[in-house]
Amino acid sequence: MQRFIIPLLLLLTVILVPVAAASEYMNQSLVSVGQGYVVCDADLGIISLAIENTATDASLVHTENMQVVQRIGKALQEAKLPGLEITIRQPSIWLKTSLVSRDVTYTASSGLDIKVSDISLIGRVADIGMRNGATAVQGVRFDASNLQEAKQQALEQAVQDAINKAKVMSATAGLRLVMVREISDTNDIQVHNPSALQAQGVDTKLPVMAEPVYRGQVIVSASVTVVFDVTLDKSHDVLSVNSIAQ
Repeated sequence: MQRFIIPLLLLLTVILVPVAAASEYMNQSLVSVGQGYVVCDADLGIISLAIENTATDASLVHTENMQVVQRIGKALQEAKLPGLEITIRQPSIWLKTSLVSRDVTYTASSGLDIKVSDISLIGRVADIGMRNGATAVQGVRFDASNLQEAKQQALEQAVQDAINKAKVMSATAGLRLVMVREISDTNDIQVHNPSALQAQGVDTKLPVMAEPVYRGQVIVSASVTVVFDVTLDKSHDVLSVNSIAQ
């Protein structure tokens, strides 16, 4: 009975060693981050108007501020601007006390965000607002009506970019892609509007792109992280792992 034990142990050793060596190269992963960018020509314009007034009574200053808001809104409606959308920013009210006379005054500050579907009308919107009581133009920015389509295109580009990078990295490292284990966009789809920032002289910090970006354009960017399962490519063993294992 004793003489059958040693051959059996030797047989187990011969079988288990190759399995362990093979498993050493399985379930390895490669992480690739892909990015995609789509530039859209803006077809929507948004202008922000500030409305500020002063009075000696809090109720009065609020009423007067809302009267200016309504006057501007009515003038814009009468102008029949295409795609007109008006968003009212409710007024903030604060008091000031004169250090000399000790008189108290109240200041109300509100505003309007006005969207039109013809960006050439931005100047006209500003003119209507200023003539009807707006105190300043706070900013102009642009938008695009096809952002949903652009987001999808940017996401597709990001995934393909991640795959292409993974192919280069795996081939260079002597690996072979097996399958996608995990993919995530990390909710990292962003819309960059360089126009407003450029108008203020602010660095937009946009990614380096092959094509130039101008004011009046909108950039949609997407970023994805893809985790691939990889295995050793024995036909391209750049690390000479097979020879070491042998």
